[in-house]
Amino acid sequence: ARYCIGSADLSLGVITLTGGGSRAPAFRQLLADTLGVPLHISPQPETAARGAVIAGMLAADISYDHAAWTSPTAEITPDPEIAAFYSQLFARYAADQLASRS
Repeated sequence: ARYCIGSADLSLGVITLTGGGSRAPAFRQLLADTLGVPLHISPQPETAARGAVIAGMLAADISYDHAAWTSPTAEITPDPEIAAFYSQLFARYAADQLASRS
């Protein structure tokens, strides 16, 4: 995940997690630690439907409370020690990837 986000040249600020994985505490923590950034957990249920309704309201110029519809229900912060360990592993992975291309 970290490699893909970096390859896409996306800024790692805060990432919002949706769907089934967002309901699994161990996965959420692992992802936050691996990426080294906080994860916001999107409001449940039906995140995609919620987005479609918001898009429709925007298109129809219907006012709505954006924070009430989109505010995260939780924030998962990376464990600094574990995140540092994963950063070291990722640096080694990235160096190996670069070396394999030469």
